Amino acid sequence: MAAPPSTSLSSVILNAADLSRKKNQVSQTSNPPRPAAIEHEKHHWIQIAIRNATQFALRPTDTYLDTGKYWPAAPPVDVQPFSVGTFAACNRDWDARAASGGTTFSMELDSSNQIPFSIGWTDPLVGAFKTAVIISHSAKDGYDAANEDGTTLQLSGWYQGVDSARETAQFRIQYMATIIDYLAVVRIEQVAISSDPHRPNISRGDIQFYNGIMTGKFDVEDYLYSCVATYALQPPPFTVEAASMTYTDRNQDLIGEIPYTGKVGPAALVMNFTNGVTITGQLANRIIGAHDLAGAGSWTKN
Repeated sequence: MAAPPSTSLSSVILNAADLSRKKNQVSQTSNPPRPAAIEHEKHHWIQIAIRNATQFALRPTDTYLDTGKYWPAAPPVDVQPFSVGTFAACNRDWDARAASGGTTFSMELDSSNQIPFSIGWTDPLVGAFKTAVIISHSAKDGYDAANEDGTTLQLSGWYQGVDSARETAQFRIQYMATIIDYLAVVRIEQVAISSDPHRPNISRGDIQFYNGIMTGKFDVEDYLYSCVATYALQPPPFTVEAASMTYTDRNQDLIGEIPYTGKVGPAALVMNFTNGVTITGQLANRIIGAHDLAGAGSWTKN
């Protein structure tokens, strides 16, 4: 397979250490609270949280409303680097049909390079909450792509420039959209690419634990990997949002059945596989107490 293209940027790029520190600030920022006013006044509403784990500003460029309106009346505003932006939509006055639409943002990499992406979000009159994030200039494209499972997306190319020390810095951009009841969470992440082949890579994914079985899906270098693992029936069922997996070589690490140990609760998860792969993440909903995990996970490339 041909190597994906790279794009050179004129902006100064954060080095891996500074980037990691800044992204941790975003990870520690809570999702917005339920908007009490809209909840009491409207039949249908949805809230969208944009977790911008990049050094670049996000500027809204297009909106599409299939039904409903933004709440309050103003549409979304810019999302600053390493911050969490939020907006909401609801059914119109005297019209309870729903709140569904799409919103396009542009990631401003430098004066000549931008990445458009569209977020779809729906609280339909009948059916489930849905969301998606796709690369598109059209807000309607995001709306059309919205689904109950959300989306995970990594751009095929990468970007490069120099950091403050004039050293070469490279990164990829990853997107993930998940829906948790009324809240659509969209995470945009700047992932440093290391020139050291022994330095761990990072991938993002979703994990669910239910009835003694863990199922996880990760977007790894433009491939979808699945992991199915067993665990003791100690903790209640739970879901991990925006799970992070570190690995060195996908062709060597993410294959076969691999033992692991770990711990979960009340709000976080860590799994350490015997081959050096580590999975961490924040629970979508807190559980009572902390629980030890142990078992084996089988990896497959889809």
